[in-house]
Amino acid sequence: MYNDTAVGSGGFCHKFNPNQVVINYLHWTFRSSFAAVFLSAAVAFMVLTIGFALVIWALGVNHPTCIGGVDFETDYFTDAFVLSWTTFSTVGYGLIYSGISADEPNIHKCTGITIVVTLEAFIGVLFASFCGAIVFAKVSRAQSFAQVQFCDPIVIRYGMGVLVEQGDDEEEEDDPKFKKNELPSSDKSDSSDNDEEKQQFPCPVMEFRVVNRLSTIVGGEILDATVNIVASVDASQRTTMPRGMMRRRRKKGKKGPPRRREAPVSKSTSQATEMSASKRAAALLDQQEFMTSVTKLLSQQNTSQLGLITNKPSPNIPAQQAFEEDPTGHLVPRRIFSKLEVETQDHPFFKRVWTVRHRLDENSPLLKPPVRDMIRAHGGFWPSQLNNATAVRRAVAFDQILVSISGTSNADANSVYAQKVYEYVDCSIGYRLANMLYRDGLTGNLRVDLRLINDVNEQAGGGGEPLNVRKDQSLGDKLTDML
Repeated sequence: MYNDTAVGSGGFCHKFNPNQVVINYLHWTFRSSFAAVFLSAAVAFMVLTIGFALVIWALGVNHPTCIGGVDFETDYFTDAFVLSWTTFSTVGYGLIYSGISADEPNIHKCTGITIVVTLEAFIGVLFASFCGAIVFAKVSRAQSFAQVQFCDPIVIRYGMGVLVEQGDDEEEEDDPKFKKNELPSSDKSDSSDNDEEKQQFPCPVMEFRVVNRLSTIVGGEILDATVNIVASVDASQRTTMPRGMMRRRRKKGKKGPPRRREAPVSKSTSQATEMSASKRAAALLDQQEFMTSVTKLLSQQNTSQLGLITNKPSPNIPAQQAFEEDPTGHLVPRRIFSKLEVETQDHPFFKRVWTVRHRLDENSPLLKPPVRDMIRAHGGFWPSQLNNATAVRRAVAFDQILVSISGTSNADANSVYAQKVYEYVDCSIGYRLANMLYRDGLTGNLRVDLRLINDVNEQAGGGGEPLNVRKDQSLGDKLTDML
């Protein structure tokens, strides 16, 4: 019977597979720098040439006349090494060469050296081609990397930070009505009557940005850029599991639990069902009236100046995929991957700065299921009792956010891509990204200050969490906040 553990794929012993050694080296060259690859190629060149030089020296000692052009009896190894590296590199100066009939009448004595130098020349050609292919692949890989830079923090704006435009933050923060993280009222006389409506806030917005480092170079733009965001969530952070994870496993030969028979419906039960249905219908009408009143209140406000994000019906939650690495679940928990919907997933002409935003609404997989239920109960608005930095942080649950961007370089028309992995601790609640654009005083052109890519400012209305506390927070406290 064939034993696949004793023989490798190349027919050699499983403990040493030359094919796997070459494959591992190729993967190492892609992960390493150009300097490390050049150094490894130089070391391999010296090892091979010295190895062939030792073989030539061993054969030339017995037959000195088989090496022409020099007096091989004077310095054995130096002449053998010169013949080795000139043959391996195919330089062929002509000063030293393997024996011919003019130098050695009995040419059959030089058969061994002739075979060795022929094999060395063949291996030298393969070595040069191998190194050239590696360098070409690394250059192509370097060209496929998009010259972009992701910001390190992810900011989440909530309350007034979502309502107020970023450009008007500095002017409106001086207004007393923006000091508190509350919705402004257009009619002060009706503040008591509309107190409940004023507590309805839009859902928080999570955002990060990508900067094109070639923004000042002609042809440095990225055409048809597309961003793809996937959230990785620990299964223990979810109270509801995907369908594939809710299958019950029964042991072989063990019967399942008996089915419960439905009790006969009595007259009183049917009357109670009709009453509950009527109550649900009345509650639905009340909710519709409430939404109508809220919409009327918001329409009375100057939403064009506030930059209000309308609560349009969001698409359904994308399909979740669960992967299990450890069947026992003790070492590695199950991972759930969900795609995040963003406002602008495509950019036709990415030149300077691209801010990507994701709304934490009832369809966001980043929110815990109870929080999404509360948003649905509030008609798509963010609950007022969760309108603070601590509550927003505890409402968000994820392990990593995987971001990838792809497009076509405008310089060479090659496909380029870049990726970034954000952790949960990278979130900053109650802050907004600082402006990076400025106008050049000499040329008047619009420039990007890359030094400000990670700078954040507190959102309009305040309410930002203390950053120094998060910086000194221990790993145990961070994991506690994730639960």
